[in-house]
Amino acid sequence: MRLDRVLSAAATVLLAAALTSTGTAGADEQDKRCVSPTISQEMLTAHNKYRARHSAPPLVLDATISTWAQEWADHLARTDQFAHRTQNKYGENLYMSWVSDPSRQLGGETVVQAWYNEIRDYDFNNPDDTANHRKAGHFTQTVWKSSRQLGIGASCYGSTAYVVANYAPTGNIIGQFAQNVGRLG
Repeated sequence: MRLDRVLSAAATVLLAAALTSTGTAGADEQDKRCVSPTISQEMLTAHNKYRARHSAPPLVLDATISTWAQEWADHLARTDQFAHRTQNKYGENLYMSWVSDPSRQLGGETVVQAWYNEIRDYDFNNPDDTANHRKAGHFTQTVWKSSRQLGIGASCYGSTAYVVANYAPTGNIIGQFAQNVGRLG
């Protein structure tokens, strides 16, 4: 009988810990099972490949910005919503993907390529036209020359992947497109 009480108490403690803990290694692994374990590095590599095409300097991953991005990705997955963070101190690109195959993991190249593909909607002859930001804002932030640091967060809700990229300094500033979004070189 005593062993039953010990096991019951241990189970209660474990359950309480699971309900109140945040960011445990087990939870992080489970919440990211639908994305590549190297998604941050893959996205950095893809960003810098596309940035080089537009004569933009390479980005570097920043741990503080990545923590910020990860908090928002976790929030999106936890709430199963897809929205930009309000009062964001960084530039931000978001991506969401759903797959029916639970063994498939989203890779970083796929995410950045989707943002970069908005180049087709960008008017290089009218760089400060606000329509550029509405139609091609992911593309322009991806190649924005003044941005130097990148933070990546990724989280899952079932088979839905939420990816957040944050940039410092922020891009997509009206009046600065001409000097920050270079033509293909």
